Parts: sequence; C-alpha cells; structure tokens
Amino acid sequence: MMCANPIVLLEHLNINIPDKTQGKTFYLDALGCAEDPRAESIMKRTQDAGGTMLDMIWANQGLQQIHLPIGEPEDPIQIVRGVVGLSFPNLKALECRLSGVEKSLSGTEFDWNLERCGLTGENVLAITCPFGNRFNAHAASTSTLFGPLKDIEPGGAHGLPGERSLGLGIRYVQFSCPRGTAYLICAFYRKYFAARTEEASDEGSHRIGKVFIGYHQALLFRETDDPLPKYDGHHIALYISNFNDSYTRVQKDGLNWNNPRFPHLTYETLELAVKHCEFRVLSITHPEKPSEILFTLEHEI
Repeated sequence: MMCANPIVLLEHLNINIPDKTQGKTFYLDALGCAEDPRAESIMKRTQDAGGTMLDMIWANQGLQQIHLPIGEPEDPIQIVRGVVGLSFPNLKALECRLSGVEKSLSGTEFDWNLERCGLTGENVLAITCPFGNRFNAHAASTSTLFGPLKDIEPGGAHGLPGERSLGLGIRYVQFSCPRGTAYLICAFYRKYFAARTEEASDEGSHRIGKVFIGYHQALLFRETDDPLPKYDGHHIALYISNFNDSYTRVQKDGLNWNNPRFPHLTYETLELAVKHCEFRVLSITHPEKPSEILFTLEHEI
C-alpha cells in the first residue's frame, strides 16, 4: 500500500567529515553501510560548478543514505545536534563489527555501549562515530526497509546502486530544540508540508514533537534547557508528494533558500525547483510569524 502521508521518505542525511579512511572504517566496515558508486560523478559535477568539496562517500543504509563530503573548507566536521536512529536485523552482528574496528579508530571519538533509549524505552547500541556524531542502533521488530510502501522485503527490493547494506535504514533523526518550541515546529511542518505530527514526552519528561515520514520514519524534536551548539550546515533530504503546493507555500513566506555550496542549484521560481527536482529550506519558523526562527536545519526537498 502506498503511503498517504505527504512526507514520503527521509532519504538522506548529509554530514561533512575530515578523513575518508576513518569514514569508510566506521560507516562501511562497522555500521555495514554499502558504498554507492554514484558519489564520484555527483562530486565531479559539484566541483565543476565551483563547489569546494575534495572527496565524498555515499554510505547506503537500506533505502537511505548518509552523504559524507570530505575536505569542505568551511565546517569540515559537522555534528547533528541530537542523535540518528538506525535499524538493524541483528545487533549481535553489529556488536562484532564495532569491536572489530576499535583498534583502527583508537584515538578518535569512536565509542559504543548498550543503553536504554529514553525515546522508545528499548535497549539500543549507543554509538559515537570517530568525529562525534551519535547514533542509536535499534533491533528491528520487522525486516522491512523504510520507504513509501508499508512492507519492503530487503531481498525483493530494487535497492540503491552498490552492494546490499547490512542495516535496514534510518529510522529517525532526533534533534534537540529550545524549550517551548516542539509544538510550534510541528505546526511548521503541518503548514508548509501538510505533515502528520504528534506531541508527547520521553521518559525524562522532555516534550517531543514528532513529524511522521512514510510508514516507519520520523523527525523528532526534543526540547532541552541546555544551550545548543551553533548550527554547522548539516542537512536532511525529504521526498514529498505535494511538491508544487509545498514550494508555493514556502516561497510565499520567503523561506526557499539557495545553498552556496551548490552554486549550480537555485530555486527562485517553481520552474527552477521543478527543473532541479528539489528546493531547499534553511529555517524552521513560527507558523504565524515567518520572520521568527525557531530552529535552523537545512532541508533538501
């Protein structure tokens, strides 16, 4: 059954890293992502247009990707202000792979341990990558991949180029946000993308805004009183079914944004957005006051 949710897929997460060897050791050898062969041609196209990246890995995880540009002069290391939830069919196998790279990644921020997830109440492998990003690895209750269909069997799916990954996909990205903003952030996604949302609390009584994606994925916004690190340019990519309507609403309030890292991609008009099959939004704003920024996060739509 096709998904009726207008936000169909959380397709990729983009985070800059400083070292290709350590990146491959962690994302490919430990997490079991599959290297996507298209990264080289995409990198060359961006470089030819004036982009500044020196290299890039595309790490496929199920039907999702983690894009890892290397050598960006501005913000060479990007850290998600929260945690990325991944799904695996077998955490024991993942533990073995994590143990296997400990020596190679010694002296970095790489770490892992078993702990209880306050978001879901599950036991997860809490993992820190060599550069400081945090991941929760969840044992899957079902073996489906995450996409626009409710059930996608890994063995029968036409997946991404490259080998088949050992993980099932990106289950969620949880962002820390200022106190009092979670419900307003949910309203932003409802206004501009007609998203399904809900608000709840975790085990620590932190308010959480949940933006549903497809059948199995979500963006989570967890309130905190702690000061947030400065936003460093990491981004997410979403696939939506109401592209033209969402672009029109975003443009009307002046929220469409051109990322200077990709000088060949601009979105001043709907025609340009359709030509490039995407547009970008940088600021999550108050639903009734678009000039009031609640949270900064680049969205590639």
